[in-house]
Amino acid sequence: DDKSYIVRSKVAMNNIASVIYRADVLGISENILTDDDNGENVNDGGWKKVSYAKPISFKMLQKKLKTIKPLTKEIESTIEDVWDLDLNQRFALYNLWIERYKVSLTSEMGELVTRYTSEWERKKEASKEEELFILRQAKVIGMTTTGAAKHRAVLQSVGCRIIVVEEAAEVLESHIVTALNKDCKHLILIGDHQQLRPNPTVYELATKFGLEISLFERLIKNKVPHIALKEQHRMRPEISKIMCHIYPNLEDHVSVKSYDPIRGVTKNIFFIQHEHEETHVDDSRSKANIH
Repeated sequence: DDKSYIVRSKVAMNNIASVIYRADVLGISENILTDDDNGENVNDGGWKKVSYAKPISFKMLQKKLKTIKPLTKEIESTIEDVWDLDLNQRFALYNLWIERYKVSLTSEMGELVTRYTSEWERKKEASKEEELFILRQAKVIGMTTTGAAKHRAVLQSVGCRIIVVEEAAEVLESHIVTALNKDCKHLILIGDHQQLRPNPTVYELATKFGLEISLFERLIKNKVPHIALKEQHRMRPEISKIMCHIYPNLEDHVSVKSYDPIRGVTKNIFFIQHEHEETHVDDSRSKANIH
């Protein structure tokens, strides 16, 4: 209709005006207006007639950018006017500019990475000094063996003279050695080597190379003097008797002999026979019977 025709006409006029304005700003009007064309393809206003190619699709644009190799510097130096290049040559020139820009960015990135690494090292050193200041004021420092390995450098600087390891029979020997330092005077290992052992990630290392044996168990088996607790304060006598084949010298404290009977059952200890398989407790090595 007339309304849409007017709108399209205005858009076309704006586009033409925009092209002329940009050509004037870029100083390429001389390439459009020509005097030496012998009148061929030149209208009455002195404008050169230019035939426009069909715009390429975005898919074709990506393909050309990927497949066309950049121009060499030698060929680039011979170019006097980019408007004299065909489409593929322009893509090649463009890829050369992109390649050159990437080199520039790579150099700049290298400098930024160097600066970042330097600043990160300074920050890490400052954090270490802060941790050292705090830890040196403490009388007791507690952490897991994983944390001790992670912060080994800090612990070495603190230089703890007494190190206590709880559940030492379940800790890998390497973890305990990592927690030691040159200032350590007394290492106390607390645990029970007759219960759970360490659990190395690689089964073959555990069985063939002895990684499942803790430093605690190794020292006891090599007759290193140690102290074993003989008096228990937890189990009823009925239960502690079952453990005599594991702990023959186990004794009951007087407090466990005065426990009240469990209400609702006829005996304080009994066994249930069933055929249901045991299950693993989440996030632990323990097992449970849900039956």
